[in-house]
Amino acid sequence: MSRQDIKPAGMALRLPGKRTPEQRGVLVLALVLRLASSIRAVLDRELAPFDLTMQQAGLLSHSREKTLGQIAAILGTDGPGMTRLADRLEARGLLARRVHPSDRRAVVLEPTPAGAALVPEIKRRFRTTRLALTARFSGPELDQFLDLLEKLGESVEGERAGASPHILGLPPRVRRHRGRTVARRADKLSPHVSRSRSHDRGGRG
Repeated sequence: MSRQDIKPAGMALRLPGKRTPEQRGVLVLALVLRLASSIRAVLDRELAPFDLTMQQAGLLSHSREKTLGQIAAILGTDGPGMTRLADRLEARGLLARRVHPSDRRAVVLEPTPAGAALVPEIKRRFRTTRLALTARFSGPELDQFLDLLEKLGESVEGERAGASPHILGLPPRVRRHRGRTVARRADKLSPHVSRSRSHDRGGRG
């Protein structure tokens, strides 16, 4: 695989000269969407010999003694979508469901022997692709890129919840970053939004 696999998405949107604020915003969102699609296509191609998509391979590689909800949180896939992925893998004999060892009300996923045999190669291909796509970045550049993506992610989650995280004044999420502690906004907006709206309704009554 070469770096040119995703290059056209960036080149096609490049605007000459000075960009206006509106153009910058449009370019950021367009590039994020197009690159996400291109990266998925690259991974799907790498996994084609196993007849697996990126999402199916991700589920299979994370499925040891985890519930569907836990894997959905890792992969960023909704519950119904994760159920459909698990059903397909189970039908192919690559995945099995079994009762949770300590909670009989819960079901965990487990790769079958056939599925487990694929996991090492799946992980190798994910790693090879990741290294190829990030090879042009230095360590500090990747750190900066991650910070910017987190900032964009906070805005996206705020829009999904119907409120801006900055307006809500959410408590910081503290994480370790390059040897120092950095405060970040909380990832979970829904409880704060719910409490805020309940308070507003109470005040109006």
